[in-house]
Amino acid sequence: MIHSAAPPLILYLHGFISSPVSIKACQTLDYAASHFPDIEVQVPALSHYPSIVEQQLTTLIEQQTSRPIAVIGSSLGGFYASWLSARYGCRSVLVNPAVRPYALPNLLGDHQNPYSGECFSLQQSHLDELKTLDLPGADPSLMWLMVQTDDETLDYRQAVAKYAQSPQLVETGGDHSFIGFDRHLPAIMEFLQRPVVAA
Repeated sequence: MIHSAAPPLILYLHGFISSPVSIKACQTLDYAASHFPDIEVQVPALSHYPSIVEQQLTTLIEQQTSRPIAVIGSSLGGFYASWLSARYGCRSVLVNPAVRPYALPNLLGDHQNPYSGECFSLQQSHLDELKTLDLPGADPSLMWLMVQTDDETLDYRQAVAKYAQSPQLVETGGDHSFIGFDRHLPAIMEFLQRPVVAA
């Protein structure tokens, strides 16, 4: 069957200690409003705690009954976007995604969100929650990987290897923020609006 051709709801998922008012989130909202006014883009304020993020996103998606969902995820948001593709069969664009965030030691301990000022602490149990979201079985054709090779936070080669069967854009240089992200928004929106053919 082919999913509804109605315009999708697009979710932009920000990264670790980021915010709905991050640069790429705002660029996405502005571009969609200017060029695709019939498409709704939501940028949920994701919790710092994985189990709450799981609840936030499953609730949001399962409330949608009449239109498809598509996802853009940056960094840790890219990990969550990959999980959603595996769970719901939705299209996703993964921007400098965290591949195995539960194995990153710098996630443990105390943090402060520079946008909100919120202080929080992550324990090993929270990383274990992240690991449960690393689902196999996503259709690689539904995920488009975008990485820059000079990402100072994550090793881009891990993402290139994990998503080897998916479409990929690998740009030399750049950084973890993905410099020039807005240049790719026309192609991103085109990819996210393609119908999903289900078995």
